[in-house]
Amino acid sequence: DQFTLSNSFWKIVLIECSDESEIRGSIILPSDTLLMDEKLFMVLLLGQLESEEGYDAYFVHLDDVDHAGHAHGFTADQEEYNLAIEEADRNIGEILDAILEGPNIQNEEWLFIVTTDHGGDVAGTHGTIAPDYQVIPLIISGATYSNEKLPEGFGSHLDVHPTILDFFDIPNDELELDGLSWNQMPEL
Repeated sequence: DQFTLSNSFWKIVLIECSDESEIRGSIILPSDTLLMDEKLFMVLLLGQLESEEGYDAYFVHLDDVDHAGHAHGFTADQEEYNLAIEEADRNIGEILDAILEGPNIQNEEWLFIVTTDHGGDVAGTHGTIAPDYQVIPLIISGATYSNEKLPEGFGSHLDVHPTILDFFDIPNDELELDGLSWNQMPEL
C-alpha cells in the first residue's frame, strides 16, 4: 500500500485526487470546511517529516504566492507578491531540510517537484497564451535526475503527471498524456 499526505487550498484537488479510504492520517479537512493556512500546514508537515512513520508521497500546495499575485499583481515590483515568494522559498527550504535530516533518509528515494500552474500580470489576472501567463518555473529533482538545466523548450508542467507515475512504477502508456516523464527525457 502507498499512502499520501495532502493539503490543498483548492477543494477540487482533494475531491479528485483522494479516496479517503486510502489516505492514512492525512492532513485533509472535510470539504465543507475552510482548509488550513500555510503556516499551520507547515507546522504539521514538518512534524510529520521529522517522525519515523512517514508517507510515500506528499502533495503540498502552497497557495500564498498565487493569492498575493491575484490580489496585488504578478510582478516583481509588488511587495506583497515578493514577500509571498520569499515565504514559499523558505517553506520549500524547510521541507527539503526536514526530509534530508529525516531518520530514514538513507533508506528512502525522493522525487522533488516544484512548479506553479500559471504566471500573471500587473492586474492580477492570467489566462491567455502570452509568455507572462504561460512560462512558469519547473524543478524536478531526485537521485536519478541530472542537476543540469534543461535546454530551452524542454520541460513543462505537463511533465509532472507522467514523471510521478514513472517514479512509482505505475503504467501510463494507455493514458495518452501530453507531457513526458523526466525518466525518459532524451540525452542532452
